[in-house]
Amino acid sequence: MHSPLYTVMVIQSGLITMAIDIRSAEETDQAAIRKIVRGAGLYPFELDWQHFYIAAANKSIAGVGQIKSHRDGSMELASIAVVAEFRRQGVATALIQNLISTAEGDLYLLCQDDLEGFYQGFGFITAGRDDLPSPIARRQRWGNFFSSIAALFSRRPVRILAMRRVVTKSVPETSKPGASPACI
Repeated sequence: MHSPLYTVMVIQSGLITMAIDIRSAEETDQAAIRKIVRGAGLYPFELDWQHFYIAAANKSIAGVGQIKSHRDGSMELASIAVVAEFRRQGVATALIQNLISTAEGDLYLLCQDDLEGFYQGFGFITAGRDDLPSPIARRQRWGNFFSSIAALFSRRPVRILAMRRVVTKSVPETSKPGASPACI
């Protein structure tokens, strides 16, 4: 039984149009994760179900996403893919918000340049090569290499951007110097 961590209600024009359940992936989701990620044309490796979250709508898997942990300790928001019939309905947003909430430090991601504005909405900024951990920088270089080859056969070349979201830990008011605990 797949039990959701929480449910997001998608509201358009004041009406609830869909409920999206967000849950941790289970071993039985592995084949669907591979199919959805590959179908979206994303990096088809490192797709271990144990790192994924699932967005389900109408009892179907609507989208997937993960946070990859690299050997150097860097964390990457990755493999965000939504099934075609569920696109533009808030599925990716629900997944990304959930993944960000589980992250315990700065997050990086690689995306096509036309998605820069979308990810900026979640607090990501474009990162320069000098600001990237080596695994992310290496994957960005390879991504742009393969994109340049693909551009020979397509109308629009695609550039792969690296983006970073800096997590700042807030200090509770009562632990700041000179603050006194609140009285109830």
